[in-house]
Amino acid sequence: MELIWLIFFIIMLIIPLYWEPSRKAIGLLNIILGTIISLSGVGVIIGIPMMIFGGICLFYKAKVK
Repeated sequence: MELIWLIFFIIMLIIPLYWEPSRKAIGLLNIILGTIISLSGVGVIIGIPMMIFGGICLFYKAKVK
């Protein structure tokens, strides 16, 4: 049963990244949350990678075929 939930979670995490408006929303959310988390000293370890991932998601352009 746990395997089914793990597969479902991975699918729901990966599929929205292929749709540009969803990817931009995820990127902006990660930048905002990363900034808020980084305000604490310990949160810098989690916050900076969140901001980097958010920036990649926000500014990534898919190649047109």
